[in-house]
Amino acid sequence: MAGGTVHIAPLTNSQKVFLQRLLVAHVLTEDSAQQLYASIKENFKDVSPAEEPVDDDDDNNNDAIDDHGYMGTDLANCLGIINASLVPAFNLEVCTVSLPPPYKTKDDEGNTQTQDEGNRKRAALTKYHAIVNRSNDDVAKNHAFPLAKG
Repeated sequence: MAGGTVHIAPLTNSQKVFLQRLLVAHVLTEDSAQQLYASIKENFKDVSPAEEPVDDDDDNNNDAIDDHGYMGTDLANCLGIINASLVPAFNLEVCTVSLPPPYKTKDDEGNTQTQDEGNRKRAALTKYHAIVNRSNDDVAKNHAFPLAKG
């Protein structure tokens, strides 16, 4: 794309709501993200933008009413659509990581989910979604809180 411009598709209102809620939460588990996705998809399905004048001489033929409640076909598709706009515009990305539970407490003894791997059992992994900065950020490195020492 030397010398060319990149077209960044705008997010729908519902996708913006999801993104804003993820930003506020900092991180969401897969279950929480699925619940948020379903809630926004249901509650904002009829959301429409404020009345805007119609551009009759638009050469791009994009006078059709945008579906501002559109969230994508599922959570993964929604995150992909959001990333397609976030990455080129801000060099931010919604990333997903799967991690085991941090530790096992006595209360968790009976509630442990496991995955069989031959004769061994291991704790089920939990997916976490968060927004990360893809740029090398010297300001954040120099001024962020130091890691907790345990």
